[in-house]
Order: sequence, then structure tokens, then C-alpha cells
Amino acid sequence: MALRRAESLPGVTVHRAAAASLTQLTVNAARGPLTDPAVRRALGRAVDRRRIAEAALAPLGLPGAPLGNHLLAGDQEGYRDNSAAAGPADAVRLLDGAGWKRPGGRGTRSKGGKELALTLLVPAGSATARRTADALTADLAENGIALKPVTAPAETFVRDHLATGDYDLALFSWPAGPSPASEQRPAYAKPRPDADGALVAGTNYGRSGTEEIDRLFDRAGAELDPAARLDLLQEADARIWQLGHSVPLYQRPELVGVRTDVAGAGAFGFGWPRFQDLGWVGAS
Repeated sequence: MALRRAESLPGVTVHRAAAASLTQLTVNAARGPLTDPAVRRALGRAVDRRRIAEAALAPLGLPGAPLGNHLLAGDQEGYRDNSAAAGPADAVRLLDGAGWKRPGGRGTRSKGGKELALTLLVPAGSATARRTADALTADLAENGIALKPVTAPAETFVRDHLATGDYDLALFSWPAGPSPASEQRPAYAKPRPDADGALVAGTNYGRSGTEEIDRLFDRAGAELDPAARLDLLQEADARIWQLGHSVPLYQRPELVGVRTDVAGAGAFGFGWPRFQDLGWVGAS
């Protein structure tokens, strides 16, 4: 493992931080049973985000802090956990109500003779993603949802899968920037029909959206008052939770190996380095 090798190098210190990048479980609303908002919301309630975060981050020496916001990082000003907007954490009731039954409370749920079995698209070569996928598989199995992880290399992950809709669930990260009203809007904008009537998702890989969410982003983008802008973003995030678009999981880990005689360098998370502080220890 690269981390273990870095930690064993003499004269090197490994710095750790939660990166300015939001790892989430994206739900393809144009695919099979996931076209039902109740099933999408049930997925969000079935996922134990804290257990997922701990499985992914604890082996790297980072706290298992779950995310509760689609738009803001946990160390970003104004962050708030809006997951309660999705409703009570009762995936069983939601799935039963949607007709996906689990006779005897065991095994995989089914409806009309078809099992509730989904694929999970995972980036190849990432040990953190693999641990996350394993924890997600266990979580959903407890609620009667069968999950099959499928890996894809970086060069085809977006082009052949996310962009074409060839997946059920997908695990990947979005960058968290200082202007979520404009930077995050395309990821949640309601897909629009093209000249032939086919929906164009753009970078909204979840393929679900509403006019209300679009308006909230537009109003936030035009709002000059920071507090009012943040209120609009919180409202947009609450609506995204209710839509069952995706499930925020954790901030992607940032690990940086630095020589012990170098000062002011390391992992900065959502912050920025002070270049005037960079230098050699003891140098004058």
C-alpha cells in the first residue's frame, strides 16, 4: 500500500486532511426500479453514512466524518447536515410501500417476480473506493437490496458509464469550490429534452432534477448577500435530499508525504497554503 510505504520512508512525514472533494453515491433515476423516487429515497435512508465514512477513512488515519450536504464540505463556511430533509430513516417502510417485499424479513426484496438487485460502478485501482463499496454492499443487503460492485478504469468511467447512463449506482467525487451556486448547479440541473425529445443530462449524472431546484440555484447565484445566498443553497440541498438524487458520504482523503525538514507544506483540505511560510526548517 502506498501509504504504508510513505510512512516507512526515513525523513518523511505523512500529512492528512479531508480534501475539498465530496464523495457521493449517485443514483441513476433513469434506470429500472430507481425511476421510483420512493426507492431512491429508501436507498438514501438505508445507507449508514457514518459506518461508510469510518470504513473508508479510518484505515488512512482520518476520522470517519460523514457528509450531510451535497453542496458544501464539512470544513466549509456554512456547512450544515440537511439529511433529515429526506424524511425518517425508515428504508423498510419506503421499500414496502413501493411494493418491494421481503417475505420473512430475509433475502433480497422482489416485486413482480424481479429482485431488487443493482450494480455499483466503482473506480478501478482505489482501495478507499473498494472499502466503501464493501461497506455499501453490506448496508444495502441488510435492507434487502442486492448490490454488485463493477469497476471501471478512470479513462472510461465518465465517457462510457456516467455520461451514457450505463450504471445503477455510482461512486465518485465532486470538487467542492468556494462558489457552489454556480459550480455545483450543472450537477443537479433538471435534464432538458433535445430537438428529438431525448433528455440531455449534461453533467447531471443522476438524471433527476426539478424546476424548483434550478430556481434555487439561480437565485443563489444572483444573490449578493452571503447569508441569504447560503439560505438558498441550504434549501436547494434539502430538495436534492428529498429527490433522492444522490447520497453524500464523506470528503475524499488527502494524504501528502513531506520531508521532515520542510516547513509549511502538507495537506490543506479546504484551506490554502501560505507560500510565504514554505521553506526549510532552521533556514535563515
